[in-house]
Amino acid sequence: MEVHGYATFYSKEWVDVIWTDDNFQHNDCWVPAADVTRPGEGERRGRYVQF
Repeated sequence: MEVHGYATFYSKEWVDVIWTDDNFQHNDCWVPAADVTRPGEGERRGRYVQF
């Protein structure tokens, strides 16, 4: 699954990612750091959680 969100906490092994789904619900999940990629320049798109 591809999710566009923010990393809120991270370590060498895990990243806590937070995002907003199509129903505007806030979600967060810890995922293995190896599965997380940083978007390239100009690749950011979609809705994001606003603080």
